[in-house]
Amino acid sequence: MYRALILPLPTAFGVFIMRQAILDVPSDLIDAAEIDGCGNFKTFVRVVLPVVRSSLLALAIFTFVGAWNNFLWPLVACTKQEMKTLPLALSVMKTQYNTDVGLTMACAVINFLPPFLFYIFMQSKFKEGMTLGGVKG
Repeated sequence: MYRALILPLPTAFGVFIMRQAILDVPSDLIDAAEIDGCGNFKTFVRVVLPVVRSSLLALAIFTFVGAWNNFLWPLVACTKQEMKTLPLALSVMKTQYNTDVGLTMACAVINFLPPFLFYIFMQSKFKEGMTLGGVKG
């Protein structure tokens, strides 16, 4: 059951980002790969993926942060108490009459750190991917 919480959910936003990025790949690069004898898969792996790498990394950032902060799907999918995610734990910290502000803020910081660190790590890769690829002309 953990797989339902771990696997990223494809979204229309992700399909749109990747479609637009792949449509922006210059046809000259694809034609050059065909002339060099590359098939469809090899063209995709060796030409298209390096050019759209920055879009792929941006999509990875959006997907990770979206999955990490997701509240409704883990609420529905979790059947055991030990499977609850951090956003669910943060919602349990708040009660109607007694709220421990320190504990709630500590849980909020712990909930914030992994996506923030993931973004900081991916930001350098994202900038690096922006400068790669393209046709001079």
